[in-house]
Amino acid sequence: FPSHDNLGLNNNGQLSHVLNTDSWTAISVTGRRALAIRSDGGLFAWGYGGLGRLGLGDNTNRSSPVQIGTSSWSSVGGDCFHGSSFAIRTDGALFAWGQNDFGQLGQGDLIHRSSPVQVGTSSWSVVRGGYHHVFAIRSDGALFSWGRNHYGQLGQGDLVHRSSPVQIGTSSWTAVAGGVFTSFGIRSGGALFSWGRNNVGQLGQGDLIHRSSPVQIGTSSWTAISTLGSHAMAIRSGGSLFAWGANDSGQLGQGDTVHRSSPTQIGSSSWTAVAAGHTFSVALRTDGAVFAWGKNNYGQLGQGASDTANKSSPVQIGTSSWTAIAAGPAVAAGILSNNILYGWTYRDWE
Repeated sequence: FPSHDNLGLNNNGQLSHVLNTDSWTAISVTGRRALAIRSDGGLFAWGYGGLGRLGLGDNTNRSSPVQIGTSSWSSVGGDCFHGSSFAIRTDGALFAWGQNDFGQLGQGDLIHRSSPVQVGTSSWSVVRGGYHHVFAIRSDGALFSWGRNHYGQLGQGDLVHRSSPVQIGTSSWTAVAGGVFTSFGIRSGGALFSWGRNNVGQLGQGDLIHRSSPVQIGTSSWTAISTLGSHAMAIRSGGSLFAWGANDSGQLGQGDTVHRSSPTQIGSSSWTAVAAGHTFSVALRTDGAVFAWGKNNYGQLGQGASDTANKSSPVQIGTSSWTAIAAGPAVAAGILSNNILYGWTYRDWE
């Protein structure tokens, strides 16, 4: 694992390694940097620092967590690969930093920032980054998007990039996710919507037609959604887990490598959280067990240094009980029930 790009891991292989003994509540990872919120509200960053990605006022790489300022934070997110970072302070203020070539920092310009800058003056509850595009849910449930928009992934009915937040319709939303040119959101009533690129059926609409405005997926009620590459996973209100889109590495967990353009259930277990990597998947079961499946060339499935084989069906990661999970292009992380933070992969993903 390259020392200048690492996520706090050592280079002994794919086995998971504890980052330190602090207590943590939230984690966001990409291929080359990580962000985490400590139990006291402190925000920390580490990994690759180019273009100010770590928010520490410079372009220096860090191999261990370094605190960003002294504020208290409640939520953290980032570009689904490694360009931009976002966090919500405990007072609801939204901040952004890092790469800004498509206006994804929401500042009305294309200037990179190496320290956090506030996005508007509203109060926010959720922020999620896609591939050079961003979504945030305001405290009143209004959904906003900005950044790159080549395939209509901003949900504005056009292909125009935005460098400042623009509201998507007038509905109230509870969850949102962005991947590579693809986007998803869950309305306050549980309805799941998709928009953006759809070349392998990743919008879950049963076809390969791109959409530039939100279109509902079926009629079920949903509680969680995650995407990063060209597949998506979502949890229905009863705890059932579904996946759709690209499946070349078995990332849909169906025991095969067949793409799906409509949601397909994974097993019969009950789940509470999902995290889609680029070509792999991680999910947290209601009993605290964590499972992974899909591509494993860098050990992103957490099965140990001797196992880099792809898995097309879920395999459990250890026997511990977990409370949170996160996934980047080829790296994953989780927080144990005792609030200790772990990460696993073999090396950086490019």
